[in-house]
Amino acid sequence: MCVVTTVEPAREFTLSIGESSVSLEPGAAGHAPDLEMAAEAFVRLVYGRLDPDHTPRVNGSADLDELRGVFPGV
Repeated sequence: MCVVTTVEPAREFTLSIGESSVSLEPGAAGHAPDLEMAAEAFVRLVYGRLDPDHTPRVNGSADLDELRGVFPGV
């Protein structure tokens, strides 16, 4: 489970990553975020368009390279 908080607009999501699936749900109340980033950057991550050369500042302990592997894009 990875809790993602976005800014501009402020939202909270929970990513559940399985062996062959990923689910995106509303945030888990009371959990500290593993990753905090601009909403636009989160959308680019989910669509596989957040490359290392164009990543804005993010906060948290989540591994962006691992998440890029979960969302490789097409």
